[in-house]
Amino acid sequence: MPNSLATLAYLYVDKTVKCALFPLTMLSMLATPVLADTIWLKNGDKITGTLGVKISNKLTVKTTYADEVKINWNDIHSIDADKPILMQLSDGSIVNGRLIHTDEGQVILDEETNTPLVDT
Repeated sequence: MPNSLATLAYLYVDKTVKCALFPLTMLSMLATPVLADTIWLKNGDKITGTLGVKISNKLTVKTTYADEVKINWNDIHSIDADKPILMQLSDGSIVNGRLIHTDEGQVILDEETNTPLVDT
């Protein structure tokens, strides 16, 4: 009999702990920032994922909901990159920085100093 009482007490405590941990786990997942790149389209839509490569006139973005998406370069308004990327500018120069979407347009920030390199 003592064993079955101990088992019932253990099951009750185990169930109580699981019931308490589930909401805490869900809340912590909501509070965790998710780093991702955001592509703002000219039509107002935005696509969130990981920037891939730009080949010809298409930018590849890997998303969690549709695998790889190819976007026409001319349809992109601006890009918000969560980490620095190498970019070739229209004058042929290559810069390493973060792309930031602002109300005024696109800005490339220097990764070390966080100062604007190029306004696009």
